[in-house]
Amino acid sequence: LNCWGDASAAMARLQTEAQFLPALNEVVRMSLTAATYWVVHPLVVACHPVSKLGLKPATATPAAAARMEAGTRPPSVICLVRKGKGLAAAPPRSGSGAEHLSQASTWKEAEPLLNKLCSALNTLLGLEIPLLTDLWRVVEHVIVNEPAEVATVQAFISQHLFPASCLVPHSAHLSDQIWQALSQLPCHERYTLYGLWDKSYSRFPLGAVGRRTSSGIKQILKRVVNQAEKTDMVSHQVHFHSGKFYHSNPLHALEAMIGSLQYSFNVNFIGPYIDCTTKMLPLASDVLGYLLTRCCVKSEWTKTGFLRTQDATVMAWLTNLGQFSGSFYRKHPGTDMAGMMKYIVHRISEGSSEEGDIYKPVKDLMFRVIIEQIIEHTGGYQNVADLNDEQLKCLAGGSKL
Repeated sequence: LNCWGDASAAMARLQTEAQFLPALNEVVRMSLTAATYWVVHPLVVACHPVSKLGLKPATATPAAAARMEAGTRPPSVICLVRKGKGLAAAPPRSGSGAEHLSQASTWKEAEPLLNKLCSALNTLLGLEIPLLTDLWRVVEHVIVNEPAEVATVQAFISQHLFPASCLVPHSAHLSDQIWQALSQLPCHERYTLYGLWDKSYSRFPLGAVGRRTSSGIKQILKRVVNQAEKTDMVSHQVHFHSGKFYHSNPLHALEAMIGSLQYSFNVNFIGPYIDCTTKMLPLASDVLGYLLTRCCVKSEWTKTGFLRTQDATVMAWLTNLGQFSGSFYRKHPGTDMAGMMKYIVHRISEGSSEEGDIYKPVKDLMFRVIIEQIIEHTGGYQNVADLNDEQLKCLAGGSKL
């Protein structure tokens, strides 16, 4: 606490010269976790008063209990530090390496200290689930009560909290806590954070985590059948098994599911695929809405082709994607469609052609197929092709309308 300059310099030297992440050492990680708890404790108590009530252990001495009630040191630190010594702020010393940590009562004070501590912990912050949950509570509190600090909060989320959350093994509580924080942001800001979250998988060891998640969800989807027998505990309970992958790494899990719709996919399995999302939490539902919107924007999808060259009909994978999108929004009506609707309005308002965009016609075709399926499944409107004059006049409501 009182020689953070020396400590951070030693950890930086270990990482650069010895190519060793200091947080891999259990004692170092526990010390960093305890220091982070101590720094952020006033904010945790402010945003989650139950934390202060539950901190007093039954075996605490009267002096220790008094210090806990005063908020000077949390019992979580006492549990983490050896021999119950806890953390006590000694008088700051002077000289080189005299930089010291202090408890922060506002996000403006806590943000630079948390960046230093979380940078030292790196992605191994995900191994400390109670601390990670408290940090998400603090983030939610700051977004609601300090709108001026939202930009720094979003940077902290993308740099530290999202990468650490990927290492948590199937925690529905943490996923719900993440959604409680992100739901306070508008749709376009959430989608921006999801894009940064996707890019963070290039860091070690998140790349391996992403590949493991994609491989696991593909193995589960192989067991998806229509009307599975109850004796088959995997196929009949596939929505429980797949739901675990959506907790910590929804981007890779759902992207693998969408990718499986492209090649040699049986349209009869769209219903069972939608059933796999039955136990999906709100965070995963919002991420899937982001992925479906991104499918309409990404130009990489044009490489597969949208039309069959033999008969000029729409490719089967595009029809499957449209039916999957419509069925998903019908299954989960609470999913925010603002991102998709904003893209639709943008497409309509910008006109039917753009100079220099050679993919504009096929993009419009993909946009039309998906929006037709969403309207048909979500709004209950049956699309009728090749209308004659009488049918068109009848559906339009007559000549006056």
